[in-house]
Amino acid sequence: MEARIINMDSVQDYNNDLGVETLHPLVSVVDMSELPAIHLSPNYFGDLVKRETGISAQEYIQQHLIEKAKSLLVDKQMTVSQAAYALGYKYPHHLSRMFKRVTGITPNEYRLQN
Repeated sequence: MEARIINMDSVQDYNNDLGVETLHPLVSVVDMSELPAIHLSPNYFGDLVKRETGISAQEYIQQHLIEKAKSLLVDKQMTVSQAAYALGYKYPHHLSRMFKRVTGITPNEYRLQN
């Protein structure tokens, strides 16, 4: 059986092509593994991401969401809640909690610093 190698740049390109208007939640390893460009089992996808990046697939997804959130938070016209909804969160406090856990500051604190 031939091993499938995933090009992490193609995943990043796919994610970068998504605008706020078309953004959908890519918040689980299962969601990412089922993208048309990838279509791998969640476990195999997780193993590939770990091997290529040194971090788990969930950490990779969270890092991507945090970077996208940061870019949305720079826009002072968009509230933290609106940014959370744009990223696919059902409850804004879930974004706030993850943002603080990953960055050490709240989304509002980030906004004030930038």
